[in-house]
Amino acid sequence: MSLAGKPRAFIGLDLGTRYIKLVELIDRGPQITLTTYAIASRPLSQPLLSTIKLMLERARVSADEVILSSPKPDQPAASRLIQDLPRLHLNLAAAISPGRALAHLQPSNRQPHLICDIGARAANCYLITNQSVVHKLPHPSGIIQARQFLIDSGLTGDDILIGLKPQAPDRLKLITAKALRPLNQLIRRTSQLSDSPPHNITLTGGGALIPGLVEFISHAHHLPVSLLNPWPDISHSDGMDIILNQRGPQLSLAVALARSQMPI
Repeated sequence: MSLAGKPRAFIGLDLGTRYIKLVELIDRGPQITLTTYAIASRPLSQPLLSTIKLMLERARVSADEVILSSPKPDQPAASRLIQDLPRLHLNLAAAISPGRALAHLQPSNRQPHLICDIGARAANCYLITNQSVVHKLPHPSGIIQARQFLIDSGLTGDDILIGLKPQAPDRLKLITAKALRPLNQLIRRTSQLSDSPPHNITLTGGGALIPGLVEFISHAHHLPVSLLNPWPDISHSDGMDIILNQRGPQLSLAVALARSQMPI
């Protein structure tokens, strides 16, 4: 809540490699409300600012404070966007790392755990230690390779369970083991950053919705693996449950960014 007692609203803006996602959340004190959201393809030729302007208009966003992830040195478009926000009558409230934003959505998880944000072309994995320290893992190609493996092979969760068994057909065991190798390397790297391996893995991002990915990683590493649900304590309009549950992983980072400026 603001000092004047007026509910404060934030826009979480996630500039993905293929899609742009935004959500508008209002902090009403005891309750946080989702008022609107938008998803659009990232333009190849059209200016980024024009696409975001259209998203804001179509979603009827009324907030003027934006939180986005800190741009990397190789993201000049995001850096330019920060400079151009006043042209959309928007203010930059904060630019924070995606890992810290996503950790903000899981304050009760005090055990070392892994959060992997999987996009269309890349993945970012973060190890959250029991001191809430965020370590970004370098080059988590294992997640992307596992995702692409499932797309190319057409395997289902049941196929994966069979492929992990000693009596599985040799061909299925071979392709399953091939996909597991980079994932095993990713898990080993987490042990170097923490006193213990991760207790669980949370997947988020649009790429996490590939059928079988949760089962694949879970049964391969004997760890609880789940999709991140950003909505447990966020209210929304009636009739939005189904679409929000479907879009939850894809919108998680945008929700996390907007929530990062609100009390846990």
